[in-house]
This record gives sequence, structure tokens and C-alpha cells, in this order.
Amino acid sequence: MSYVIKTETEQMAFATYMIKPMNKCFEDSLYQHLFDNVWGERGNIVEETVWVVCERIGDKECITAVKYQFGYDFSEELAEEVGELIEEQIGFWIDKNNYSEVAFA
Repeated sequence: MSYVIKTETEQMAFATYMIKPMNKCFEDSLYQHLFDNVWGERGNIVEETVWVVCERIGDKECITAVKYQFGYDFSEELAEEVGELIEEQIGFWIDKNNYSEVAFA
């Protein structure tokens, strides 16, 4: 999964993971799943959090990325691990909810 570091400070770094665009109507469900299964899997680290990013594509609002805020322990290797976990959990979420290709923008 590709990612782009948006901001890095002394205390945290943000990584944005681009995903296949999905309809915005799934935003809350996907966010809750990633919050529970990515942030939760990481041990509920206070400095870390996850967001689902939406933007307009043509005439539709779509989920286009997942943004993750890292704490003090940020590294390229950790960013890759979290990206793999996000990708895995999005796949699981799609299967669990029986979403088909029509769910994608």
C-alpha cells in the first residue's frame, strides 16, 4: 500500500495511505472498523489515531485514503506495517459486509 508523509514534527508523523475510492456512505462503518482493528491492534497508543479521508471525484463524494497519525516511535518500517494492516483490514471489512464492486466509486 502506498503512503505519503504529510507532516512530521518532533512528536508525531502523519501518513496517508491511498485506497481504491469507495462511496462515502461507508465512511462511518469503515472508520469504526479501522479504529477498532488498526488503532486497537496497535495497542491503543494515545499519540496515534486513524482517519478516513473523503474527497469529491466528479459528482460523487468518495473515500479515497486512510490517514494515520503516528506517535514518537515513527519509522518507515512501522509505516509500511501499518499500511499492510490497513490494507488487510479493509479487505476483511469488505468481505465481512458482503460489499461488491458496486460499493466502489
